Amino acid sequence: MLSSRYATPLFIPIRPSRSLAGFYLLVHLLTIFVLLSLPLDSRLLLVLIVVVAIGGYRLILRQALLLFRDSVVRVEWREQGWNLCLRDGRELQAELSDHGLLLPWLVILPLKPVQARGIFRVMFFDGRVDADLFRRLRVRLRLQAGNF
Repeated sequence: MLSSRYATPLFIPIRPSRSLAGFYLLVHLLTIFVLLSLPLDSRLLLVLIVVVAIGGYRLILRQALLLFRDSVVRVEWREQGWNLCLRDGRELQAELSDHGLLLPWLVILPLKPVQARGIFRVMFFDGRVDADLFRRLRVRLRLQAGNF
């Protein structure tokens, strides 16, 4: 997995982010305003607004504030592969999936647990993780994750 030159494991603790929570809140509020402007039956409109509100609430708690028990609070990149450390103390071995995003200010890692279903999309940006760890993660992904 890792070459001997870059074999130092990365342990990246993830901090809760108010700015990410604010962004998610803004996106979901704008979605509700768009729904209100559409000519829909009032019952259907109510159902859609409730679904968007509940989805936004869950997304903010799970991804931004890390309050769900299956929220990812630490990511480890070792020579053996990736580990996801969840808030409830579980550790899941994972593999890096395709379709991640690597920008100078944002990294989104799609990590698929080996023995579980689904994909965890973990978002890293300056302020949510240590600046030095963020830089090292970006550099290592550029060098070693060929299909990323």
